[in-house]
Amino acid sequence: MTPETTTRFETLLTEDFFVGPWLIQPRLNLIGQPGAEAVPVEPQLIRVLACLAAQPGAAVARQHLHETIWPDAIVSEKALTGSVSKLRKVFGDNPRQPAIIETISKGGYRLIAPVSRAYSGDSTPAVLPTLEVTPTVAAPWAAPRRLRWPWAVGVGAAGLLALALVLGWPAAPATTPPEPAVRFTSFAGHEINPALSPDGNEVVFAWAGPQHDNWDLYLKQSATDTPLRLTTHPGFDLRPVFSPDGRQLAFTRYTEAVCLVIVRPVLSGPERVVEQCGPGRTSDARAFFTPKIAWSPDGQHLAVTRRPRRDLRPALYLVDIATEEAEQVTFPGPRAYDQDPAFSPDGRFLAFTRSTGNAFEVFVVSLADGTEQQLTHDYRTLMGLDWTADGAHIVFSSARGGPFGLWKVPRTGGSPTWIPAPGWNLKAPALAAQGRQLVYENWLYDDNIWQHDLSQPGTEPQPLLNSTMWDVHPTFSPDGTQIAFTSTRSGFYEIWTANADGSNLLQRTQFGGPQLGLPRWSPDGTALLFAARPEGTADIYRLALDGTRPERLTEHPGNETRPTWHPDGTSFFFASDRRGSWQVWQQDFGTSTAIQHTENGGYGAFAQDGWLYFTRADTSGLWQQPLARGPATRLLDTLPGRGDWGNWHPAPDGFYLLQRGSTQQLMHYAPTSGTLTPVAPITHRLFNNAPTVAFAPQTRHLLFTHLDQSESDLMLIEGFE
Repeated sequence: MTPETTTRFETLLTEDFFVGPWLIQPRLNLIGQPGAEAVPVEPQLIRVLACLAAQPGAAVARQHLHETIWPDAIVSEKALTGSVSKLRKVFGDNPRQPAIIETISKGGYRLIAPVSRAYSGDSTPAVLPTLEVTPTVAAPWAAPRRLRWPWAVGVGAAGLLALALVLGWPAAPATTPPEPAVRFTSFAGHEINPALSPDGNEVVFAWAGPQHDNWDLYLKQSATDTPLRLTTHPGFDLRPVFSPDGRQLAFTRYTEAVCLVIVRPVLSGPERVVEQCGPGRTSDARAFFTPKIAWSPDGQHLAVTRRPRRDLRPALYLVDIATEEAEQVTFPGPRAYDQDPAFSPDGRFLAFTRSTGNAFEVFVVSLADGTEQQLTHDYRTLMGLDWTADGAHIVFSSARGGPFGLWKVPRTGGSPTWIPAPGWNLKAPALAAQGRQLVYENWLYDDNIWQHDLSQPGTEPQPLLNSTMWDVHPTFSPDGTQIAFTSTRSGFYEIWTANADGSNLLQRTQFGGPQLGLPRWSPDGTALLFAARPEGTADIYRLALDGTRPERLTEHPGNETRPTWHPDGTSFFFASDRRGSWQVWQQDFGTSTAIQHTENGGYGAFAQDGWLYFTRADTSGLWQQPLARGPATRLLDTLPGRGDWGNWHPAPDGFYLLQRGSTQQLMHYAPTSGTLTPVAPITHRLFNNAPTVAFAPQTRHLLFTHLDQSESDLMLIEGFE
């Protein structure tokens, strides 16, 4: 047992923790579930469970379990088998289709349910995710949160503190049982955008229907199983909100041409357009990320996100429902945007999220004088917020603890407090204005890296790097023997590497929270460049693979992302918005001075054969420009498509690119001849706006990320405090 595992095991024996929804109380030898009486168990059962929970997702050998549970006694194999059997009986776990403890044939056992600490206060929940594999070597440095330099750790007591921060475990947590919640919906697909009626008796939400053919609004009460469909328009109807008297709904409708804000009676009646909220587009991405709207307590205004011109940042406006006149009430900075408004119950304040890239914070603005107050300083992703009925707190969804969870922060400022609500990734909290109900989205998704062997025609793609968390941004080393990728399998976004066959997984960074990713190998395969957001805006880091700490290369107030190496390894290219638009910049190692390389837009870039090849974030096409600088020329009009700025990869004789249409094809483009040749069909749907494709020309192996599972249901808590 490693020192870290020993520390976890010993801590788990002295402090309460959760296995899935089950509360484990080691000091009392009790296992309980919300709404049910705790079950007393034998002490050795708690020790078996703690030993498995100390290595969540990992196969724990029988010998190790025997040596840990019964260190000074000789017991038969039946002692361990019987203990696991008793635990399964308490959990109601089926050994043939386990949800808690899995038997490893001739190996031991594996805890496959998520493990988290019971705690309260401003501590971060230590969700220890289920892993298909565990790293064979951990990075030799650790990262406490909220420090400018995430690796600045001392030794001795400071080192122990760093370990506690990495694990996310508070020094003396208090037991906080989960809020009693019921699964409010369990339909196929995604139920999103919940809105509670003022009395808390009804929930309106968006759902694409049993055939996933169109996003419409549905109404459901707790006592009914079948929802009532409210809208049938061929556009996407999203983001519903009740009027203060509960008689009307406001919502957004997206068509391919336009976005509209509409008001209508809840059950049926005439619709009225009160706001044009921007360009249209019907896609799941639009459904999942459309901005929220809010209805003022006096019933006279809607708060919406507006961007009147491209040179202005998205801000919040109050739209008078009667006159349709709008007044701007928030004023984000040059790189920020505001969204997800929510009125305080007395109508005096508007809570909202302000984002710089993928770093969000909770703000409150006084509608009387425009004074703003920032309530969080996490640099994390937020997914919705709302007010408690008394107006004292704001409940919000945040990735500040790893997976998305629910938190509340006082309206006047202070430390956020975790809300121990059941579920996996909890988003879009909504509360009843006159009651004590809380509804939220409970998401389960799994994005993995698959491999397609193009040297064997007719073979099907196979999963290569699997976990129950996100595995994205794959890239091959120059010799094709290793893979670097971004993963949340540790609970946070970190850089990992593996052999090309998926073996020898190593976690290479331990930032412990900030958004990071987009790794790129050095020409000699000894280092990686990647982008990270430890302080909100993105910067470029270099990570030598000898175990030393990452080196921060850029510190401009703007965003620097999408790094790639110069072929000679002496400098690097990156995308930056430091002058107001995305351009490709170049910077030598050892200096902080960067030179703008492109003039008319640039985002995703690779350099080879004396040329800089690049795409743009807002339009389709592939461009080339001499590395020595000069005019850029457009090589391709349609590849990659808009949003596919990352779905292409260089090769010695050209590029491999994704072509979309009625079918997806991997194409090869040869710049010298200008020919575009089909390579292989891609049957799995690939994402936009992310680098999802990597190719190793030595072995003709193609890597791509694929969403293997995605589901969201609604959860309801009655009597929320």
